[in-house]
Amino acid sequence: MVLEFHPEVQKEIQSAFDWYEDKSVGLGERFLNELDAGFISIQTQPKIHQAQIGNIRRCLVQKFPFGILFIEKSSCVYVLALMHLKQRPYYWLSRK
Repeated sequence: MVLEFHPEVQKEIQSAFDWYEDKSVGLGERFLNELDAGFISIQTQPKIHQAQIGNIRRCLVQKFPFGILFIEKSSCVYVLALMHLKQRPYYWLSRK
């Protein structure tokens, strides 16, 4: 399945990367590696991830407090948000 992204997702990824990299050099890169593993998982096995609200599913990012929120469509997997699990967890609802 092809991944498509809401326009705000890249900003969320960059912000998280910058925060982790500021905390420790190389930690941002480890975050991106775990995020990539999550993207591969939702591309190849989207249905294994738990439904959150309606048809919106969440893939937890290993080792980091983030979830990838996405919708499986007929032609793609649409990523709605990269949500921090402890900060404003439902800010993305208007993106549906």
